[in-house]
Amino acid sequence: MSNIHAAPFGIANVVLFAVFVTTFVQFLQDRPLFGRHLYAIGGDEALAKQLGVNVDRVKTLAFTLAGCLYGIGALLLVTRMGSATSPAELNLLFPTITAVVVGGVALTGGVGGAKNAFLGALILAVLNNGMVLMAVSGNNCYVPSIGCH
Repeated sequence: MSNIHAAPFGIANVVLFAVFVTTFVQFLQDRPLFGRHLYAIGGDEALAKQLGVNVDRVKTLAFTLAGCLYGIGALLLVTRMGSATSPAELNLLFPTITAVVVGGVALTGGVGGAKNAFLGALILAVLNNGMVLMAVSGNNCYVPSIGCH
C-alpha cells in the first residue's frame, strides 16, 4: 500500500480506487435483488416487510457492506496520512454529509445512490481545489464543508 499515491495514467490510484468502489456499489444497488430490497426498505420499512422482504437480513448485509467500506476508507486515510492516530480526520463527517446531499441523495432514504454521492464529492472537491488555486484565505470561506486553506 506504500505506492497508493502513484499516478499510472495521470490519475491518482486513490481516485481510480474510488471509481471502482463506486461502480461496484452502484452495481449492487441496481442489478441484484439486494439493491431493490435496499431501496424498498429505504422507502418504507413496514411496506417492504409486508411485501415479503426479509428486512433484518437485508439490513444486516447493508451494515456489513457499510462496515467494509468504512474499513477501506480508513485504510486509504492511513496510507494518505502516513500514520494511524485516532484524531486524524475528525472533521470529515460534515463534508461527507454535504457531499451526499449535494449529489442528490435523500437523507430520508429511498432516493439516490452511489453515483450521486460520488458526483457530490467530486463537486465539493472541485470547489475546494478552485478556492485553493484562487488563494482564498480560510477566513473568507463561508462554506465550512469545503475547508479552504
